[in-house]
Amino acid sequence: MTLEIIITCISLLLCVPSIVIAYKTKSILGTVHLICVVIFIQLLHLLNLLSGVVDIEHFGIEIYIASHVIWIIYSWLFCFGLVLGRKIFADKKLFDIVVKTPDGWLIAAFLSWVGFKLYLTSIYGVNAFSTYRSLGGVESLIFKFAWWETGIDSYLASFAVGACVVYMVKAISIPGYWKKLQVSLSLLAFTLPYIVALESNIGSRRFILLMAIIGTVILLTRRKISLDILRPKQLFNYSLLGFFVLFFSYYYQSVRSNYLDFEIASRLTSGNMAETVQGVVMTIIPKFDDNISAEKPATLREGPFELTQGVVNALYNNEIGILGGEITAASFATAVPRVIAGEGKIVRKTDDIIAERFTLWPSGEYLIVDLPTSLPTIFLADFGLLGSLMAPLAMLLGFFIVNWIAKVEVLNAPPWNMLWMSILFQFSVGVEFDLTGLLANIRDALILCPLAYLTWVVGKYMVVQKHGTFADASGKFFRQPPTARLSD
Repeated sequence: MTLEIIITCISLLLCVPSIVIAYKTKSILGTVHLICVVIFIQLLHLLNLLSGVVDIEHFGIEIYIASHVIWIIYSWLFCFGLVLGRKIFADKKLFDIVVKTPDGWLIAAFLSWVGFKLYLTSIYGVNAFSTYRSLGGVESLIFKFAWWETGIDSYLASFAVGACVVYMVKAISIPGYWKKLQVSLSLLAFTLPYIVALESNIGSRRFILLMAIIGTVILLTRRKISLDILRPKQLFNYSLLGFFVLFFSYYYQSVRSNYLDFEIASRLTSGNMAETVQGVVMTIIPKFDDNISAEKPATLREGPFELTQGVVNALYNNEIGILGGEITAASFATAVPRVIAGEGKIVRKTDDIIAERFTLWPSGEYLIVDLPTSLPTIFLADFGLLGSLMAPLAMLLGFFIVNWIAKVEVLNAPPWNMLWMSILFQFSVGVEFDLTGLLANIRDALILCPLAYLTWVVGKYMVVQKHGTFADASGKFFRQPPTARLSD
């Protein structure tokens, strides 16, 4: 165990310089991604070692070292990509744009998600929330909305998450912004059900943690750090923010296991309105008397590194050969929208393929296979050692496409800038992240580009109708002449 701890610490120290270099490229979200790699790979694994959550004795030391090398390679190749494409990946301009987003768009994004969830709840009951569906057994688990409801639900959630990022950027950049009650209450109306009902596809704890990390990095880049931070007022503000993050994280940890309580689950899935309401109330009340096993703390579990190690071990011992792109092909097929593939579309999850092919099943009881998959593990399973080089390139490609879209003038007006921020937000935390998620986010961005351009044209047309027509000699319509001044 001591040797493994030493190797993990060395791996951590080898990855930290990549964060510093990434920060110098002025890619805020790229830097956050590398910070998340260190947190969810080396630090999480180190905590698991110290707490006895993982058992690594049946793996050879060469397997252990090789698994760390794969993640070190991933960190540094991603970092080199940011350095080589610093003009592309630098996102200061993007954050400057979102600061100017009118508050009305943020409020609309938050309340639109809440309103649509109320609509889904009125029709489908608690099945409107994915976590509650999982409590109803296999039949509820495979429940699907209509294809258009699925699309609207997904997009509204993305806009609302992007609005959270925009709110945080504005709160850091504009002194006293958090005091705007209407925006803050709208934010609260979204985040409470979104986090407590476990609607975040990156996990509620990671959602909170990532917001704190992005906020810290933005704070470092947008404000000069000086001794003024030691002034009582500044210390109080930062301490209050830190306390809020810690309190909310602790509160979430105290209620997350409520869903596993048989009485609460029975009320939530009863189909009776009164029973369901009682179940919802019981869900959000903290419980501190959980019967937590002394062997494995409830706050920790096996992470992406442990799965990488399992795949490396299977390949090294020739228990199975590389899959030859099976997961990649399934991910591309899954990313095709239902409106194109049809309602009978067959979805093959990455978790299922890895579990079946490599015999790496989750521990304990489960209704669905939920493994801590990651791009390095997926590409390693599909293509062997070559795959470990492909993983950072795939993530860089995702960052490149959405970053480029977000910087195009005709595509970055509200509310679309919030959608681009939401997608980049998910990429930045994309450590426990499968290829389907990467492809689906790129798909969503590309699908909505024409609509974003159309709304820009309509907006410009409305301006022209109000202030007079104009077009330059090259035929580019709706360009504002130097003498024109738009009113508020």
